[in-house]
Amino acid sequence: MDASIATTWILEDESHAVAEAILDAVISEGVGVVTRHWHLEVRNALLMSERRGRIMSENVGGQLSFLNRLPLQTDTEANVDAAFDLARIYNLTMYDAMYLELALRIRLPLATLGRGLSRAASVAGVEVLP
Repeated sequence: MDASIATTWILEDESHAVAEAILDAVISEGVGVVTRHWHLEVRNALLMSERRGRIMSENVGGQLSFLNRLPLQTDTEANVDAAFDLARIYNLTMYDAMYLELALRIRLPLATLGRGLSRAASVAGVEVLP
């Protein structure tokens, strides 16, 4: 799953029913797989939201605690050269290409709310959620 999914879990004004269903699946199945940079992207979204007043400072710690308790497996086998090729082929950022590379390599669906990444994944033969 990419950061766009997780962002809906920690920012009340970005609630999304399908993302909530994905969260329920991650919790009930006991594991979700994310890229290394997923942690940075989600925390950056939290940080920027705090700075912009979208989330109260006193709620940030609780959201970080929530994220840290999720049963997530962080991928450590990323192939950045393959991701670079995917970024070039599908006109993606390297960040999005890393999510696509992971989904292709481990043969799992990709959960994203990003249109560009969703289109690229579909063309590449990856099942896309939602």
